[in-house]
Amino acid sequence: MSKSDNATSNEQSTMPDGLDFYTLLTLPNSNIINDLIMKSSNNESKRTYTNENGDLSNTLVMKKNALINPNTAYAHSSNDFVSFNLNVCQNQASYGNEITEMRGYLDIHPNGYGIVRKDGFFPTSNDAYVTLALIKKYKLKKGDWVYGKVKYILENKPRVMYDILSIDNGDKVEYNTNFEEVPYTKGNDTFYLDKFDMKITIGERLYIKNMSISDAVKLGFDLVDENGVDVKLINLKALPEEYYKSHQKMQIINCAFNKTESDVVDTMELIVERVKREFERNKSNVIIIYNFSELIRMYNVAMEGCYAFDKFNVKALNKLRNIMYTAKYADAKRNVTVICIDKQDVVEDVKSLVSSEFMPLFNTKYDYNDFKK
Repeated sequence: MSKSDNATSNEQSTMPDGLDFYTLLTLPNSNIINDLIMKSSNNESKRTYTNENGDLSNTLVMKKNALINPNTAYAHSSNDFVSFNLNVCQNQASYGNEITEMRGYLDIHPNGYGIVRKDGFFPTSNDAYVTLALIKKYKLKKGDWVYGKVKYILENKPRVMYDILSIDNGDKVEYNTNFEEVPYTKGNDTFYLDKFDMKITIGERLYIKNMSISDAVKLGFDLVDENGVDVKLINLKALPEEYYKSHQKMQIINCAFNKTESDVVDTMELIVERVKREFERNKSNVIIIYNFSELIRMYNVAMEGCYAFDKFNVKALNKLRNIMYTAKYADAKRNVTVICIDKQDVVEDVKSLVSSEFMPLFNTKYDYNDFKK
């Protein structure tokens, strides 16, 4: 056997016998998705291929170097194929075989593939996946509002968004700016709140303690009504009777008391990234984080995996600082203001941490009791 034949034999022996769903999502190109759609939705016109393995009409086939060399184009141009025994659904009547359209916020997994959150920012069973190839093709970012075509491609697997129709309700265009690259400048513009006799400098980091959730919602509505700004209020550890509905430009995200710390942290990260994408689209925002000290606890629990507060996770600390540094003023159209609110004095186990690590980051600090005297 020649060296080349030996190499080919070794190459084939290292290929997987099957291609699982998550490997499918991280392939370097998306042509394989088109093959799966063809097989699952148009059985009468299925394309078949044969080679030394015999009839592969019910088996997905790929050129064998497609996984080895990501830069190689995917094509059916030779008999040199490797078969992958995929459980391609031939009868999808049980959960629908039609192609549908869907909108949602794009979350991006550390492995590179995406998840479109259909019902707000929290994970649900209605979400759909996006391949790494499609994310690279359209240069999608975490927090994008995407609209595309979705379909069940593999049996007993979630839907996949295989085609992007628009990004942020517009054409599939690239951003003109990058949030991280825009320098912070000190602005003089302010929001004035008559009901609270309060001035808020646009682009600052503000802390308020001893404010109820109902007053925090009123504060948000004041910003909308009197200043015309878009507000995102994150209501942490919300009880059912403390749920508030979104209204006009004020988006209220109720994080229920029974949500896991990891879910809340992931949702918070997605909200912050969404705000950055809107900044890049020349849109200003105010982020109101209600129950801020609870968010600190949640980040620590999510990173440490336990409730012990004898130490604070450094990674969690950096992530929280990054949320604070989302506050930015570039100009009148591009700015983000962050308001952190606690419903009472900070509890003892996080008090020293808040005082030493976060209070120095705030431009302005208020005690809401002073407004009620």
